[in-house]
Amino acid sequence: MPAGRRIHGIPVAKILCSRIHSSFGLFRRLTALVAALFVAGSAWGASPIPSVSSDEAVSAQQIEAAIAAVEAREGLDEETRTKVLDQLRDAQAQLQNTKAAQAAAAAFADAIQTAPAETAKLRGELNEASAPAPNAASLGVDETTPLPELEQALATKLAEIAAAEAKLADLESQLATQTDRPAKARKRINELRNGMDELAATVEAEPPPGEPVMLTDARRLAARLKLDARTAELARLDQEIVSNSARIELIRAQRDIAARTVTRLRREVEVLQAAVNTKR
Repeated sequence: MPAGRRIHGIPVAKILCSRIHSSFGLFRRLTALVAALFVAGSAWGASPIPSVSSDEAVSAQQIEAAIAAVEAREGLDEETRTKVLDQLRDAQAQLQNTKAAQAAAAAFADAIQTAPAETAKLRGELNEASAPAPNAASLGVDETTPLPELEQALATKLAEIAAAEAKLADLESQLATQTDRPAKARKRINELRNGMDELAATVEAEPPPGEPVMLTDARRLAARLKLDARTAELARLDQEIVSNSARIELIRAQRDIAARTVTRLRREVEVLQAAVNTKR
């Protein structure tokens, strides 16, 4: 077409450039619209459940945010919402179990280092010469002490001995419990290890046909955190077994100190009771 040809007095080249520019602008607008619709659709259908494929730890805040998102999600049928929330709350509980097990394992590990020194200190106190037997003078009473003051002193001493006897009973109970703990801990370790492979397979298992993606994600998250909780419990049980003997020796020393305290308080009660009886 001749370069100088005109239509209605307008150069043909200018008309063609204008149409090409207009068509390109329309194409860009359509492309942007499709992209916007895709992003909007993806955002609406995106699962708010934290991913289990990441090596990063899932936090309590992430689970709380997921629960809030599921509760607020519009267009979600109630049956699916309920199932997803159940899985997320189970995940919450498993996360708490993990933290509790880790704290207990740390305490057991600390006991391995600290219990022997505490035991030695208490045994040193027990090996010291016993205090003389109590009498009225050592308790600060004599024949001039008023009866109400004697009765108050006796009541105070009876309260002390009740607390001391309760502490002694508790230590005796702890000692009996801890003596049996290694066998029970080993039994629990076997139970946990037997179910670990099955639980790990649950995390990677294909979802049932037709299961909503959100429910699949929530179920896998709960399974992963349950696996983490059991791993933490295994570590806690191992530390419990390793530290058991050191902790038992410490409890025995504490029990012996408590028993000596009870014996002393009983003698003091006898002295005060005799003083009260005499005054009466």
